[in-house]
Amino acid sequence: MANVVGINEVAFGSQEALIFTGRCESSLSAAVVSYREASPAHEGGRRLEDLGLGVVIDEVAGSTTRVLDLGSGQIRRADLRGPIVILGWLYPSTVRGLVGRATPMSGLDTPPGEGWWHDALRLLDRVGFSAETRPLFLRVGFRDMVEDLDLNEALAIRILLPGGVARAELDAAASVLCVRTSDAHRDPDFETALAEGFPGWTIDRSVSGAGLGTQSYRVEIPHARSLAELRRELRRIRRGFHHLLSRFEPRRYQAIREMLCGFGERDSLATLGDRKGSPTSISKAPSAGETMSAVPEPLRSAQPVTSGRIH
Repeated sequence: MANVVGINEVAFGSQEALIFTGRCESSLSAAVVSYREASPAHEGGRRLEDLGLGVVIDEVAGSTTRVLDLGSGQIRRADLRGPIVILGWLYPSTVRGLVGRATPMSGLDTPPGEGWWHDALRLLDRVGFSAETRPLFLRVGFRDMVEDLDLNEALAIRILLPGGVARAELDAAASVLCVRTSDAHRDPDFETALAEGFPGWTIDRSVSGAGLGTQSYRVEIPHARSLAELRRELRRIRRGFHHLLSRFEPRRYQAIREMLCGFGERDSLATLGDRKGSPTSISKAPSAGETMSAVPEPLRSAQPVTSGRIH
C-alpha cells in the first residue's frame, strides 16, 4: 500500500491519537459474502433454493443487512455477527443490474429467480474450492440430494419411521448432518441403520426437553481438502440415505431408484473444475435389496475412521 505512515508520535503528535474508535471503515456494500440468514422464515432454516452466497446491497447498520442471494435471486436479511467470509466485491453497476433482475416486473410470468442457480455455479467455479468456500460446495451437493430423494421447500430429507419421522438437515458451516426424530425414545433399529448407512463416521446423540422432546443425531462429515474429495464424501452421504430409505420406506425407495436409473442423479458439482483434484465418476443408486456393505471399493475418508456406534 502506498503512502503508509507509521503509527507513532511523530505522525500523530500525541498519545491520544493512538486511541482506537472501535469503528470499521471498510464498507461491505457490494461485497460477495457467504452469509447466515438473520431470521429464517422457513421451519428448517435454509430454503432449498437459497445458496447462502449473496451480495450485500445495503450499507451496513447494526448486526444485519440485506443481501441478494445469488442462488435464488431472492433478497434476504443476513446476520453479520461472528466471522464473515468475503469472497470479493462487485462493481456498483453490476449490483444495480442484479437487483433490477431480481425485482419482479409486471406483465412477466417468469419468476425472478429463473436462471440464478446456473450463474451462481459459474461464480463458484471462478472462485474455486477452498476451506472458506467448502460449505457452499457442500450445500450445492446436498441440494442435489434433496431434489432427487425428497423434493420439498426446505433443505431437508425426511424419512418415515415406524414411530414418527426422521428429518435430516445440513449444517454446512460445521460440516455436520443433523438428523432429528419426532420421538424421544431410542429406536435401536434406526440407530443401527444410521450407523450402517454412515460407517466409520462419528455420530453423536442428544435429547432435548429433558427426555420428553425429540432426539437428534449429529453425523460428522469429514472435511474434504479438494472438490474431488468432497464429491466422494457426498456420494457416501447419498448412499447412506439410500440405505435408510431402502430399510424404512422400501416402496418409496423403489420408485426413487427407478427414477434415478432412468434420468440419472443430479451432480451439479460435476460441471465445476477442481484445481486440486481429479474428476470422479458419478455414483449409481443400488439395486433393490442391495445393502451398503455390498458396494464395491468403499470410499475412504480423509479423516481417521472411528467406530460405527452411536455416542
